[in-house]
Amino acid sequence: GWVAIRDEKSWTLGAAWFDTGTHTNVSVPLLRATVAGTSYQALLYIDTLGDHTFDVHGETLVTNSDGSIAGATFKAQ
Repeated sequence: GWVAIRDEKSWTLGAAWFDTGTHTNVSVPLLRATVAGTSYQALLYIDTLGDHTFDVHGETLVTNSDGSIAGATFKAQ
């Protein structure tokens, strides 16, 4: 599936495709640089379209069983 990075305005800055499995020390290419001290989200998406081309409006955002978004928030350094 996809890992996408979203800023505080809910704009997607970039996304990267990862095959099923465990991944470490990975990166997601961004369309613009992050700003130190600003919060961002790393979000998970299912490749709903099945074409391995990220489309924020066509892919399915992964959620937890309680309906909250599955992902992590972080601050850029």
